[in-house]
Parts: sequence; C-alpha cells; structure tokens
Amino acid sequence: MFQSVSHKFLFFFLLLSGLGFAAETTHTVPVRPPQTTPKRITAPQSTLVKPGESKTSAPVPEFTLFTNHVDFDSSSTDSLDLFSKESSNWNSDWNMVPSFPGNSGLPPLNSQVQSPVPTQLEHILDEGTKLEEKRLWSEAMLVYEKGLKVFSANPILLKRYRLCRYHFELARRYHDSTFEYLVCNAPLTEVLKVYSDVFTRIHENHIDSPDWKTLFLYGVDNLEVALSDPEFLRWNKIDASAKKLESLCKEIRATALSWSYHEVKHVKDGVLCIAELVQNEIGLRPSVVIMEFVCGAAFGLDPHTYFYTRRQLNDFCSTIEGSFVGIGIEIDTSDPKADVLTIAKVHQNSPAMQAGLQDGDCIVAVNGTSTAGLGIDRAADLLQGESGSTVFLQTRTPAGQKREVRIVRREIKIVSVEDVHLIDGKIGYIRINCFQSSTTDEMVDALQTLRRQGMKSLILDLRGNPGGLLPIAVQVADLFLDRGVIVRTQDRSSQLETVWRAKTTGTFGVPLYILIDEESASASELFASAIQEHKRGILIGTPSYGKGTVQVIHRLYGNGVDPIAGLKLSIERFYSPSGFSCCNVGIRPDIIIPNTIESFEQTVVTSKPDLTTGTIAQVAPKRKKITGSPSDPYIAEAMALFHSVP
Repeated sequence: MFQSVSHKFLFFFLLLSGLGFAAETTHTVPVRPPQTTPKRITAPQSTLVKPGESKTSAPVPEFTLFTNHVDFDSSSTDSLDLFSKESSNWNSDWNMVPSFPGNSGLPPLNSQVQSPVPTQLEHILDEGTKLEEKRLWSEAMLVYEKGLKVFSANPILLKRYRLCRYHFELARRYHDSTFEYLVCNAPLTEVLKVYSDVFTRIHENHIDSPDWKTLFLYGVDNLEVALSDPEFLRWNKIDASAKKLESLCKEIRATALSWSYHEVKHVKDGVLCIAELVQNEIGLRPSVVIMEFVCGAAFGLDPHTYFYTRRQLNDFCSTIEGSFVGIGIEIDTSDPKADVLTIAKVHQNSPAMQAGLQDGDCIVAVNGTSTAGLGIDRAADLLQGESGSTVFLQTRTPAGQKREVRIVRREIKIVSVEDVHLIDGKIGYIRINCFQSSTTDEMVDALQTLRRQGMKSLILDLRGNPGGLLPIAVQVADLFLDRGVIVRTQDRSSQLETVWRAKTTGTFGVPLYILIDEESASASELFASAIQEHKRGILIGTPSYGKGTVQVIHRLYGNGVDPIAGLKLSIERFYSPSGFSCCNVGIRPDIIIPNTIESFEQTVVTSKPDLTTGTIAQVAPKRKKITGSPSDPYIAEAMALFHSVP
C-alpha cells in the first residue's frame, strides 16, 4: 500500500546506532505477581506468543527528526536493516569507560511533588496552565520543554509535560484510521501480543531500565487521561457521568497499586483485569484499554520513546529511504481537527509542483469529498493511491483564489542535500535537510561538483536539520575528518561504549563553516560537535536543540506477518569525541550571530508553534525559510571569515 502525501513532522527523536543492538540485558524485579480478583479474565493461552518467539526482523537504526506521510514496501525493509548488518565496515570498537550520569524517568501523574518554585518557574507553570485550560496541548508542551532547558528534570515540569503529551497524542491517534482498525478490528489476542512486545522491549532495552510496575502505572495514568477526555468518550460512544468516571479511575488505580509485578505475564494479566473492570462499568472495548496502556508506557518514559501507529511507522521508513509514492507535498499537521489540508511544502520536480501547487495552498476537497470535519489524518487518507493513479483536488490559495487540478501519483524522491551552488565564485554552499539513507552519496556528488567549479571553502548549512540516521551522520562527518573519534554511544549500563572513528580515505580537505540554529538537532549535533572538537571547521549561528539519545525502531507484528504498529525506543546516549553530552544544552557555536537569541521569558510568552507532532522536540516552531543568499546574516558571517583569512 502506498500513501500519496507526506506529513510535515519535526521528529526530534534522534539517532540510531548500527552497533550494539544485541547488547540487551534482562532485568527481573523480585516482587509478587498480581493478586487474583473476582473480576479476572484470562486470554486464550493457545493464541498467545511468548516474547522470545515473536516474529520480528532486526531493529531499524534511526536518528531522525523529519518524516513524511508515506508508506513502504517490503523491499525497503532490507535496506533499512542494512545499517545494523554493515556496521563492521566502520572503524568502531568497544571500550570500558567511566559511567556518565543518566536521566531519571518521569514521575507518576498523581504523585505529590514537593519542591521550591522559583519566580521564573512560576511564570513557566502559569503560562503552561493557561494553555492547558484552552486545551492547547502542543503549545503547552513547548512552554514546558523550554522550561526544562533551564530547570532540567524538574519533577513539576516533567509531570505537566507528560500530561499534555498524553492529551495531544490521544487526539492524534484517534484521527488515524490505522489505529482505529487496530482497536476495532484486530483480535484481542493480537492486541495483547502488541502489548506484551512493547512492555518486554521497554523493560529489557530502554535506556533507563524501568521496572514492570512503573510501566503499568504509566498505562494507568494514560487511561485516566483518556477517560477525562470528551473526544475520547465520544469516539468510543461512552455515556457515563463525570462522577462515575471519577469513581472508576479511583478504583482502577487502587486495584493497580494493590498488585506487585514480576514479569510480562503479570502485567498482561493485570491489564486484562483492568480491561474487564472498565468494560463491565462503562462498556469500553478491552482493546481500547489495552492500547491506552501501551501508549501510556511508551509516552511516559521519555520524550523520544514513541508508539507508532502503522501509518506513522510507514511514514518514518519512507523518510529514511528517501522516497514515497504520491503527489509530492507535505501537510501542516499542527491541528489534527483542521477542516482543510494546508500544504507546508511542495517538493521540487513533483507532480504537485508541475500542477502549480505552492506552499501555503489549502486542499478543501479530494475527489469530490470535502475535507471539512474529517481532521488532518483522515483527510490525508483521501490522497492515498497507487503509482499512476489520478487524484482530483479542489484547492484555495492564501489569497482565497480557488482552483481545481488533476494530478497523477508517482514515486517521489526526497532529496536531503539541496541548494548546491557557489557564492562569489569561491565559497561553496550546501544545505542538508536531514540525514537519510541517500545523504552520503548526495553529499559526495555535491562536493565533487563544487570542487570542479573552483570551490575554495564550504558553508554547510544544518539550520533546521532535525537529524536522521546515525551511520549516515558518521559517514558525512568522515568526509571531512581523516582521523579520530566521531561519536561515542553508551547503553543504559553506562559501561559498554561504542566508538565510531574516522577513516583517512576519501576525505575532503576544504575549509568548513557549519551553520546551526535552535532547530538543528540529533544527527546534526553529532556532526557539528565532531567538527568543532577536532577544530576542523567553525560553527556559526545559535545553540542547537540539545538531544543526545539514541533510538531504535521495532516493528510490531502482532500475530501476523506484516507490521501493524511500531515502537521507537530510546536505547543509548551519544557523546562527542571528548565525552560531552548535548542533552538539554545543545552545541554552542564558535561564533554566535547577534540579535538572534531571545530571553527565556520572551521565548516562553511569544512562542506559537504551528507545526507539531507529539514529542517534546516535535513541539517546535514552524521552520523559518532558509536560503543560501549572501544577505543571510549566518552566511554573511561565514563569508566575512573566509575573506579575512590571508
């Protein structure tokens, strides 16, 4: 199946290493299993599959922040898995090193947090609370995220952030037809298999080694949020009074807290018990309850662990592969309930561009069906189709002009290296939008072209680059480094370290100026820190985003042969060659562009994100227009530095 449009996601859930995926440790918690209650149901044992028997492929290396609304076929799976199979081609090794400090998990939503509240923190909480009262969850997440840059790991901010994330993700998944199919049509045993796989993988591989009870209570938290959400209740046709729902939530929590947990079987039995309780009390389907526990466990752990619906999994895989079938547009997904599809970007040389569509245009109907009232994801479903098929669109420009166009879908190649040209006949300019599977080849082609044209130095623009694949970021860094460490990664034990080193062959010796900003994240930060610490180039701009964790993508198959969902799981942390972690602080440029850094208070008050998906880093302002013009202050600074050298 192919999807015909790409969503504009700013996924700041960073990189994935091609090494170390086998270094998994199973932790068991010596506690008692859940106690049996009168309202206990048991899943049919003959249909359940043990975690060790699950049919899954190798985890997909990931390191991305920008993804598209597309699908993938089986041929793309092998190439994605290739990163873990070919890691031996790189100069990487294992060392025993001192441990680095880790990050603790988020506190339960119902926990009583007692800590001093400085004036600045009061301001942040007040601003976030006002947005929560208006149910502007993504905007509130942005406020709390900025607060965590100053008050790192503050339990109050973490608690408020996680509550907003639960609400935001709830709205997104219930506007996703692939999630609707999972909870409405998949057999209960298949949903339970997804549940078991998610809990097992988190328990064994997550970077902070959570225990079973913590995971289960994250699910309880998320279910309580869902039962308080009017849209969730309407979608599931739940007609219960607020008093009854409040009483039910108290009973759920009291029941869950009375148990102890020892292994995944016990948490599975526990969720079945809760599911039966909720079904008996308000008639909610067990599959819905189970999936709320799955999502709660994933979203509660850290900002970059994420449960993927089948659509989101396909989106991600297509982005990394750099191609999808469609008309060649990206959709602004800031408002899942929007009545129109607003085009955030039209890809170069795409059918959409050939049809005259432009950034900012709105799609008001697809094949005669109005997009009004459908929500972003369901309206985008109308754009799906096979290569060679035709879609009829009714559009409206920002000025209100209406148009009707017919567009033939085809495969679209996503280019990650753009705007390759010379400035002043000597200074090369290249912009990298993300680090996808084709980026290294694109970079080599661009560098060779500029060298033939007489390039004497290079401006490499990473502004707005949200990341990508770790092995690709390493490869691109290796184009400019002839020796030394590029990046280090560590698993949750903080003892086993993977070191990625540069190779001498194939190095471009051209002087470098690297442009970064607050939206440069993940793989971009890995690359920038390696260049900076080896004194190979000069960093210009503003401090980067600040994300230093590594994720891996697990496909979740249920009981079938095709993936029905996915789990993006934080498994490692990454460090610069010297051992520096950019988490929450970012990479500081050598030269900071003046008048581009707002005060913290101004940023919190004025930030109005309009391009979001659902993790902390995904709640980011819409990307500013980046051009390779000499009048750009970042580029002007790099040019001045180049001309100042004798």
